[in-house]
Amino acid sequence: MKPVIFIQLMILFFLSDCKGPQILRFSRTDQVIALQPLDTFPENVAQQLSTRLSDFFNKRVVVLHAMHIPLKPSGKIVGEYSADSIINMLSAEKNDTIIEVVGLADFDLYTIRTIQRGSYYDEGIFGLGYEPGNACVISDFKLKNKNEEIYLRSIENAVLHEIGHNMGLPHCTNKKCVMSLSFASVYGLQHYIGDYCNKCRNKLNKK
Repeated sequence: MKPVIFIQLMILFFLSDCKGPQILRFSRTDQVIALQPLDTFPENVAQQLSTRLSDFFNKRVVVLHAMHIPLKPSGKIVGEYSADSIINMLSAEKNDTIIEVVGLADFDLYTIRTIQRGSYYDEGIFGLGYEPGNACVISDFKLKNKNEEIYLRSIENAVLHEIGHNMGLPHCTNKKCVMSLSFASVYGLQHYIGDYCNKCRNKLNKK
């Protein structure tokens, strides 16, 4: 087999497990995903992201007017905001038309995670979404890159991951899946092509 053909086949094999038909099924055609820029998050980035997500989900994605955060940084690190508090605030925006609200932040986030033996402080997270839920928040604080495509891809991957949690998906063991911990690093978010694996997509289609 010629080397070029072999490489092409390997690429197709890698992508085949993560590409497929639309994975979100909405009960009404007028329901939308809403992107909510927070404070100084760039509106032009939100608009570009809405186009990418609309193409991915084959669903209308709208950008809401920028919202000022009436909260104060409360983390152990200067300038860190509570992702949980922001999600609680965003959840109020959901209505019959808006089925999912995605907060877009350019500041650092933290959360308090609960485990069997208690809880711990998780600092500098890229995003947070409850499993299940109707709102999530993403931060580009650690994802900024001079390469616009890499920058946008990283935010898109983070959004896909947190929306997956909102729709009830746990972390996935398939390293190619956007729900896997492969997408829990700056490198993974910036350089991997995010999509749901067949197993996760099937779970979503059954909801």
